[in-house]
Amino acid sequence: MIVTLLSCGSTGCVGGREVGGSHNPTPPTPTLPVKAGVVGATFEYGKVRFEISRIEPFAQSSKGFPRIVVTARSRNTSDALSGNPDMELRCDESPKAGQWYRGSTWEPNFVLVVNETNEGRAILGFPAKATDPEYPVAACTDPTVVVTMSDPTRRAVQVIRYRVDPAVIAESIRARRGPVLPVPPQTADIETTLPTTSTVPPS
Repeated sequence: MIVTLLSCGSTGCVGGREVGGSHNPTPPTPTLPVKAGVVGATFEYGKVRFEISRIEPFAQSSKGFPRIVVTARSRNTSDALSGNPDMELRCDESPKAGQWYRGSTWEPNFVLVVNETNEGRAILGFPAKATDPEYPVAACTDPTVVVTMSDPTRRAVQVIRYRVDPAVIAESIRARRGPVLPVPPQTADIETTLPTTSTVPPS
């Protein structure tokens, strides 16, 4: 997979929707072995260093999609423009990938200039049902945060798979709905992560 770098400016790569972008590309089969992600460990590929430090439950979207929030850090150590890795939530219940949401301060596939470090939170929603994209899957079996790191100088991609604690998924499903979040990088009103207990969402 070759990533096309887009200059998105201060408003981010989003439109009027609450989701931040599509995460249903069809990348070529990776030629590098898939790595098991370890929270707190640093991975490097294509001179981009990447780390996930936390995976937590989050408020549901205003349209009722359960979400998690991933705290991530990436740094471009090369002498040219590069891009943030791709990141998506995968569940066994759907062939689709979850989308990332407005309000994220770490944005998948965003441009990294030379020596830039991007540290923040990516809000990832549950995948939509395969038969109806307006509704999320009701459950998320074998939840996995899939990170894809690419290098513009090589066709190979490096895939890293982080297993998500089922308790995080259960808490996200029980969470209340939240408001539509602001376009990055306006993060002053971003919702906090959920407490250890939450109420059942409205039917």
